[in-house]
Amino acid sequence: SSMANGVVSVDLEGRVNTTNPAADRILRIAGAANQGMAYLDVIGGQVNTLVCEPTLRALLQRAWEGARP
Repeated sequence: SSMANGVVSVDLEGRVNTTNPAADRILRIAGAANQGMAYLDVIGGQVNTLVCEPTLRALLQRAWEGARP
């Protein structure tokens, strides 16, 4: 079965590693073409920045803090 939720994985620098087909469809992006790009450049748009960025920034910050020795 396929996942209905969009998933975008990012590295510790906030660059896109992978997207699933649902994320590609929801965000209207071309999956593999976005690998290595900054996640804000990929999800873009004022609405996404206002809604998603604070949450993503907080999650990335937690990941960075947890990954550092």
